[in-house]
Amino acid sequence: AGIALMLDTLFFAVLSPLLAGYAQSAHLSEAQVGLLVASYPLGMVSAAYPVGRLLPRHGPRAMVISGMLLLAITCVLFATASTGPQLIGYRFAQGVGAMISWASGMSWVQAIAPDDRRGELTGRTLGVAVAGAVVGPAVGAAATIVGTVPVFSVIAAVFVALAVWAARSP
Repeated sequence: AGIALMLDTLFFAVLSPLLAGYAQSAHLSEAQVGLLVASYPLGMVSAAYPVGRLLPRHGPRAMVISGMLLLAITCVLFATASTGPQLIGYRFAQGVGAMISWASGMSWVQAIAPDDRRGELTGRTLGVAVAGAVVGPAVGAAATIVGTVPVFSVIAAVFVALAVWAARSP
């Protein structure tokens, strides 16, 4: 859960170094750049209630898998997007995947942690997740040099690997 949330936070923070390039290549206005930045958290907020309703029905493991796969798909789609509406839409969808990952990941930690260690394990999970915010801009800078497709494809592959690992976990 911590690694999944770290990658999610990383992908949230990856955008800053890429904004100028996206503004130029996709011919984004200042308002569109603002919407691009806001679309990820808007996706999270929009998905919060539905995810909260679905989580008890489907369980944290199935939901983590869904979130990771949605994030993997949207990483690749975002990397290959060339227009403002595509960038904004895929970024919004990433926010939805992030909410699924966060809610189900934290729920899973709570479900499997021993009663006397829930606080500790929740704190550790959040600590790992915060590392993504530190690493994200560096990954975004690497994407400006190497390209978004290879960098975001690697991130997508890690999301898929985590989904497979979650599917095999108890």
